[in-house]
Amino acid sequence: MSMGTSLFELYLAVRQFSDLSEHLTSKAELHISGMFHNWFYASVAQWLDIAFFKAMNRIRKAVQIDNLKPVDQYVQRSSSAVDTANIFHQIQIFWNQLSWPDVEGSYTFIAKIMDDLCRCIICYGEMMCRKVEELERKQQLGAKYEISDELCCAVNNIEYVGLGMKPISANLGTEAILQGLATLRDERIGSQCRRTLETVMENAVENINNKIYEILEQVGAKMEPVIYRLLLEGAEATNQEAAVEKLMKYLDKSLIKIKNKTTPSGFDKLFAIIWENASIALKELVRTNIEKRRPPTFFKQIHTMLSIMLDFFYPIKAAADKVMLENESIKEILHLIEVHGASTPELIMKYQHARYNHQSGLPQSKPGSYGMLTIRTHYCEDIQTLRIEILNARNLIAADTNGLCDPFVKVHIVPDELYSGTLKQKTKVKKKTLFPLFDETFLIPLTPNEMSLGGLIRFGLKDHDLFGRNDFLGEVYFPLISIPFTTSDTPLKDLPQRHFVLTKPTEGSSVPLHALENRVWDKMANDYVKKERAKIEPINGGNSQPSGTTS
Repeated sequence: MSMGTSLFELYLAVRQFSDLSEHLTSKAELHISGMFHNWFYASVAQWLDIAFFKAMNRIRKAVQIDNLKPVDQYVQRSSSAVDTANIFHQIQIFWNQLSWPDVEGSYTFIAKIMDDLCRCIICYGEMMCRKVEELERKQQLGAKYEISDELCCAVNNIEYVGLGMKPISANLGTEAILQGLATLRDERIGSQCRRTLETVMENAVENINNKIYEILEQVGAKMEPVIYRLLLEGAEATNQEAAVEKLMKYLDKSLIKIKNKTTPSGFDKLFAIIWENASIALKELVRTNIEKRRPPTFFKQIHTMLSIMLDFFYPIKAAADKVMLENESIKEILHLIEVHGASTPELIMKYQHARYNHQSGLPQSKPGSYGMLTIRTHYCEDIQTLRIEILNARNLIAADTNGLCDPFVKVHIVPDELYSGTLKQKTKVKKKTLFPLFDETFLIPLTPNEMSLGGLIRFGLKDHDLFGRNDFLGEVYFPLISIPFTTSDTPLKDLPQRHFVLTKPTEGSSVPLHALENRVWDKMANDYVKKERAKIEPINGGNSQPSGTTS
């Protein structure tokens, strides 16, 4: 290393002598001119290695003695960031002293300098991450996690050092070297060299940002169990307001700390990470308590907690609405809360609508696995009556040993809890056929309000057995809201025929049904699940023996 230093000092002396030689009046006197720098070309790489070695040692010592306290009241960074940033200035001084006259050689050296600087910055980020982790481990043993001043300072340090890289290229005169290279060789070579240096810089900036996120993600991960516990307390508390206040105080204290102790950029990054981890904690809370079969009131309280959290993080309604539309965790939470926080009648209706949605997603132009049903229907406003004409069914599944079945259709309005006063009606049984013609009309009195409650018509096809239970062949759901409003003068034959694919529920096909199964304390839910379970087609059932039901 001392040899390299001595050679550099010799180079500076020779360059100074050469500069002075330019002012001599007579070339007969002792002088140096021409390509003297080539004498030292092989030594430049060694000088750069020495500079890199010294820079790394200085960074290590700076981080080692850094207590992560701001250097004064006006800045939020500590001593190691200042020392590391000063390295950039020292490199500029070295490059200006070198003043290499050859363009191609200058590019080679400048590329190495920038690569070495990037390595220094990345190393600084890594050492700062390790230092923060060590300090956090000592400070947070057994305590509720709190964001420390030292962590905020470390984030500021890494960000400050990373920003210090941006003017390096201009300060080293890179643009003039690239233009000289393009002139000496060609534009293509100049562009390639420019892209190489830009890539080096981009990689360094990306690495620095990754180190910042690494620290901040650790913060989020440590805050998550605290947020989870406070959310659970809020959902279980009889005095929910007091429990919510504890959560808000914890979040508020954390956000105020990072607001006051970090840069706006650092605050934005940590704010997003805290929100994401709060969302994850809330989602985990919902999932865990679904498994514990909590009652609907518990999930309604979680919904209250979510609303308060959204107001806290995003007080502007438009921003909160955007989060609910775009954040996948929040969308999943809202869906789970909507299902498991619903009353049992509401949940039964959700299940029935899910069955209709599944049915609607199937091709309606050809019979499915269980056949098709054709109907006509309209609502007569003048007499407040729903008129339904069941026309026919086709391609039904054989249920008897003769390869045929004895089908009939039961029609009623669901859910029963909303339409308990409506009669369940059924067609006549059609003997020994897979293509029954019913041609029967049914009248069901319903008020306009009842038509708007979200109910559905359920058509259940069964095979009549003289002895034993009737076999379930399939079913169709049709929402009341989709039925046209006319008058009693409108002939049914003038209305379009509606063709529906018959379906059966399948194992594991419905979130609402799973939620109903969890309600072991609820007789209504248990009875409904038992009835639906009797209709469920096994996953590998295909066109095998149809399920049976007594209902």
